[in-house]
Amino acid sequence: MPFTDSDLRALAPKDKRYRVAAGDSIYIDVYPGGGKYFVWKYRFPPGTKGQQRWYQIGPYGRGVGEWTLKTARDEKARLDLLRKQGEDPRAVKADAKREFDKQAAVPTLERVAEEFLTNSRNRASTVKDYRNMLFNQVLPVLGHQSPVNRFEWSNGGRQKVLDLKRNIQARGSNYQSDKCLMVMRSMFGYAIDMGWMAEPNPAIGSKYAKSGHVAQHNPTLPWSQVPQLLEDLESKSKLGSFIVQSAVKMTLLTFLRVGSLAPTKWDELDYKKGI
Repeated sequence: MPFTDSDLRALAPKDKRYRVAAGDSIYIDVYPGGGKYFVWKYRFPPGTKGQQRWYQIGPYGRGVGEWTLKTARDEKARLDLLRKQGEDPRAVKADAKREFDKQAAVPTLERVAEEFLTNSRNRASTVKDYRNMLFNQVLPVLGHQSPVNRFEWSNGGRQKVLDLKRNIQARGSNYQSDKCLMVMRSMFGYAIDMGWMAEPNPAIGSKYAKSGHVAQHNPTLPWSQVPQLLEDLESKSKLGSFIVQSAVKMTLLTFLRVGSLAPTKWDELDYKKGI
């Protein structure tokens, strides 16, 4: 009679490990602690001249990483097909383990983003802007725990990046989509430099990837009107407070960006050196 689940469950532990045949070259190792483990005896290359080998299928059970009698038999059938095609199941398993270990060594997208931001030489306000973009728009779509090399060109990474960008464009945020692509390009560039993924950069810019955003520049003042502006600043208090008026003059003298001038602190001004 064929070996059944009832027979398997009835196997009781002994003082030493023992092995029971379950049919079709599958065996069950029963351990003193009560654990049961499926193994398969085969020959490779196939045929009577092949070397006899043992393949460990896995532990008996119904949890993650465990095997029932049926699934163990299905796995043996799958492996036997590989064997008949000229592949040694043990070598295939070793290759799979090496690939798994290799993937485990590849950092997640979240870790790459964190390291990229930590090592960025940009201003703190710029890094904060990049962080918001990566953690609020990029990672939720591409996956925080995704291995970064999943986004290599050969793995369809370019398409994933462009799909994300086009979804942002579809919301009417053309400029934001271009900026998001730029930040992703820097992040993936960091991963390439660290050897975690292969070139080319999946977020590389191109004329076809651009959104067609047209910048809306702020109004400008012709040079001929600058004297009148200065005169108005001196004579008309309605143009703003003393601080605002002084800031306008400071801008004309230094050509600082408003974002740099507005948060200026007093200790940044050196009256003795005129800096």
